[in-house]
Amino acid sequence: MTPWEALYPDVMPWISPGRAEPMVDHQLLRSAQAFCRATRAWCVDLDPVRTSGSELSYDIDFPGAADLVRLESATLDGDELEVWRAGGAKNSLYVFTPERKTVELSRPVGANRTLVLRVSVMPSNKAYGIEDELFASYAEVIARGAVARINSDAAMGQWFDDECERIKIKTWRGNSSARPRAVGVAF
Repeated sequence: MTPWEALYPDVMPWISPGRAEPMVDHQLLRSAQAFCRATRAWCVDLDPVRTSGSELSYDIDFPGAADLVRLESATLDGDELEVWRAGGAKNSLYVFTPERKTVELSRPVGANRTLVLRVSVMPSNKAYGIEDELFASYAEVIARGAVARINSDAAMGQWFDDECERIKIKTWRGNSSARPRAVGVAF
């Protein structure tokens, strides 16, 4: 994990002198959380969970100081398992998270099966820094988000939001220059 201080060179020149470092750290944390919620760029596969008999609910163990943003996908014994989204699930077997600390199955699946969750996460309120991969790829964006918060700079805040949207599109929809082709219909 990269400590918040590593982002100071990208923050301190843009803010008023004399700002307390704990306040800067707090705004870097809030900016990193906003970034992760908006982009879902920090994804991890959690350690496999072994199911037990009729148990439906299982605790989620997050890496380090992280909190859940979204349950992205799941597998049960290597087979894709549907994740419940607003609007309901299509199958009778699906997985969901009622309060972001546990995951539940819609029905019992039996004992000794392997459930693997892919989740997007964000730094928790107790985080003392940012994940190394996020720092390597998005340090400037997160730093500018913090500067926008510290200075109440609407223009920089809008740049941060726009950049998060661009990163989300690149991350989740691909970065292809090809456009989908339309199929002609014969009349």
